[in-house]
Amino acid sequence: MKAVLLIAHGSRIKEGKQEILALTEKLREILSGRYERVSSAFLERETPSVPTVIQDYINAGITHILIIPYLLATGTHVAYDIPEMVEAFRKQHPEVGIHVAPHIGASKKMAGLICGHLEELERFL
Repeated sequence: MKAVLLIAHGSRIKEGKQEILALTEKLREILSGRYERVSSAFLERETPSVPTVIQDYINAGITHILIIPYLLATGTHVAYDIPEMVEAFRKQHPEVGIHVAPHIGASKKMAGLICGHLEELERFL
């Protein structure tokens, strides 16, 4: 059984969490049939936390977890926090494959995404 976990930073602004939940719902619809679960978790200020969701996945019998850090640049969360959390679960549950994908900002498609966004905004210039 496979699952995807989208990890976001978390925000003091309510709309920030709502944006992540809406994105997660879209991903869940798109990925339906490919993954048993698609969820989001937060590193700060919001719930659910990353460890909570990973443990829920393990308790539900998920055997492969793909973690996608929804962060733009390498910082403390990408370089240390997420890998440390994941390593703790790998040690406790070696039977579960947990893979951390590169953060979203590292995607080779990022420049194209920004260019596409600029095309939408050019009407304002």
